[in-house]
Amino acid sequence: MKSVNILIPTLNVGGGEKAAIKNASLFCDMGYDVTIVVFLERVILEVPPNIKVKKITSLKKFIEFCASIHHRNDIINISMLERANAINILLFLFLKSNSVLSIHTAPKVGFNNRAVYKRFFITFFYKLSSILSIPIISVSNGIAHDLNELYGIKNSFVIPNFIPERQLARDIQKDNDNVRFLFLGRLEKIKGIDVLVNSIQKLDELDCQCTITFVGNGSQMRFLSKSLDNIKNININIVGEVDDPSPYLSESNYLLSTSYAEGFGLVILEALSFGCDVVYSKCDFGPREILSYDVNNNISVGFLDPSIDFDRSSDELTNIMRLLVKNKNSTSDKCKEVIRSDILSLYSKEEVKSKYNLFFKHVGF
Repeated sequence: MKSVNILIPTLNVGGGEKAAIKNASLFCDMGYDVTIVVFLERVILEVPPNIKVKKITSLKKFIEFCASIHHRNDIINISMLERANAINILLFLFLKSNSVLSIHTAPKVGFNNRAVYKRFFITFFYKLSSILSIPIISVSNGIAHDLNELYGIKNSFVIPNFIPERQLARDIQKDNDNVRFLFLGRLEKIKGIDVLVNSIQKLDELDCQCTITFVGNGSQMRFLSKSLDNIKNININIVGEVDDPSPYLSESNYLLSTSYAEGFGLVILEALSFGCDVVYSKCDFGPREILSYDVNNNISVGFLDPSIDFDRSSDELTNIMRLLVKNKNSTSDKCKEVIRSDILSLYSKEEVKSKYNLFFKHVGF
């Protein structure tokens, strides 16, 4: 049996980590023996029993791992996130391993927010991968374009993340009397927490009554709590990190995606599968690509990318939220259901599985 190793720094709560487990399950369904290789001790997410987890926490364990993949054509190593990608490039260079990189971050905007020394190493390793012609999986078309423009990478294949089948909007009853907005994800600067806070403060001054729930954790938690402490007219609910966000998705009318950059945006698909409409920043790249199919803005509305103009972006978001609270959407539920179903079908497990089958054939695995 052929084997797939998924290399990742940690398995904590994050979009990339969740995608790693979903992809691992997908590869198991495709008949591969799958191991998630974690380079740090931290494992929070639950891993299905048919997927092995190997923790590389010492030099001895790393040497043993290297020996197990050296010149093995029946093992493919797919890395996720930048640190794991760097290790995978070195494995290819020195061990002739069967390596594939995957990129989940919008390179131009996302990498530009990293520290200078991190940007140096990212540039070095990705230009090296271009020279070595290592295959790269990009989760959006925009990422593939950036990789070519920035690092000269041409050996890139677009395979998006997928969403497991769930109930569609017809099975979920929404309360339209009290409009509920939901932010679901890491509370980090790149996610546009400052943009959302600024908009909420302006919305509160307009005496706009609604509920806004935050589900997630991160370095911006203290800033978020302190900034929203004096909000009077809006019901603010800061939940923190949860294992299962389904109850919050089920009760919410709108998902708020306010990022400065978003490589894919799996949360968009999760929200659509629970019957939520989406308010999103038109940042690079994921949400914009996914929701481009909603050509008449029946289930989504976008506002200016905050990396272009913070104040204007915040003003647009404030106005959108105010109008959504004031005016009930006139689009029929049946029309919304059709659009959601069409979008979700493009990112189904079977659709992504077929893309991986073609990719593995292309790389000779």
